[in-house]
Amino acid sequence: MLRTGRTILATDKLLAWICTRSRHLNRLIEGKPTFLVQNGERVPNALQRCNIPEAAFERVLHAHGKENIRGIYNARLEPNGKITLTRMD
Repeated sequence: MLRTGRTILATDKLLAWICTRSRHLNRLIEGKPTFLVQNGERVPNALQRCNIPEAAFERVLHAHGKENIRGIYNARLEPNGKITLTRMD
């Protein structure tokens, strides 16, 4: 069991080292953001493709003081699972 743990840690360190040196491999492993709202318009079926319930998206809007996407320029699902909102100015 200890050997398995060491193998996992060594693999993680190796991948981290490789990803810092290769932008393309980093993108492949880490992923890229997915737009849920773009230019103030909802991206059709984006929530469904990303398996995000409508209620979860609405909670993010409420956390940012919004009732709907009016005033939101972009909403992105980041590779780490967080949703980032960009407001229109």
